[in-house]
Amino acid sequence: MKLIESFIIAITSLFANKMRSALTMLGIIIGVGAVITLMSVGRGAQTSILSTFEQLGTNLLTVVPTSADVGGLIGISPAFTTPSLTLEDAKALERIPGVFAVAPTNENFVEVTAGNESKASAIHGTTPEYIKAVNRTIASGQFISARNVAGRDLVVVLGPELAEALFGTRDPIGQNVKIKGHRFTVLGTFEATGSALFGISLDNIAIVPITTFQTRLFTQRTPSGEDSVQQISIKAASAADIEPIREEAKAIIRKRHRLTADEKNDFSIISQEQMIEVINQVTGVFSIFLGAIAGVSLIVGGIGIMNIMLVS
Repeated sequence: MKLIESFIIAITSLFANKMRSALTMLGIIIGVGAVITLMSVGRGAQTSILSTFEQLGTNLLTVVPTSADVGGLIGISPAFTTPSLTLEDAKALERIPGVFAVAPTNENFVEVTAGNESKASAIHGTTPEYIKAVNRTIASGQFISARNVAGRDLVVVLGPELAEALFGTRDPIGQNVKIKGHRFTVLGTFEATGSALFGISLDNIAIVPITTFQTRLFTQRTPSGEDSVQQISIKAASAADIEPIREEAKAIIRKRHRLTADEKNDFSIISQEQMIEVINQVTGVFSIFLGAIAGVSLIVGGIGIMNIMLVS
């Protein structure tokens, strides 16, 4: 009976002090909402990044320059590495048994303009093997060819988001766009993926021949004076071939770079599983950090309620 009487008294007190009750509830609602929202943001970011890597496939290896003096992720950051990979390195890797495709790639960011429209976009310089290596599909037109790479042609393939921003509903094939003062002809467009990687939409992208990228857009050379490559993607015919290909690729590049037995690699070969593991660790810490921030709001709301109860 006392429990029922206490419940009735509590309800009567809540309705008698509507403003105080609403403000007290608001503190808890905001705290709980903040925890749920920020944890959801962290999990959503993790899911989005992982789904993008899954689209690329688990049988993909990425070769990147690395600094022998700096370890961890910092050692493969462009700010801490000396360019060491070349197109000839990529060609040598094509001869490894079990390799399905090898795509050297350079990346940067540019403003792409068509008429009065312009849009900031990621730009990749690569070879015809790119679409096989990263599982992209051409929606209309065609992809760059070996002849375009050999001729350093001013041609470009656009992602659907970029094509729509520049041309709207018009057909972009055969139209011209301007990139860093050069006039490029649109060869084709990609099918939409709806994916993003580290906040960069894979549909907002421009692809040009890697030789055009190196000589006309962003020039960067290795210490020996050759045009450098930022990364080389190696697509294996199957996941079972990953480890043999990794070991063979390591031996080939070490030999090409004339590294002695006691010298460390000036490159790293990273598998999709390693990338996913690192991303899980980073996003896990990120989610905990966001949850801790949101938890402060919940604690503040709880202290507010305790204060009101003591006053009452």
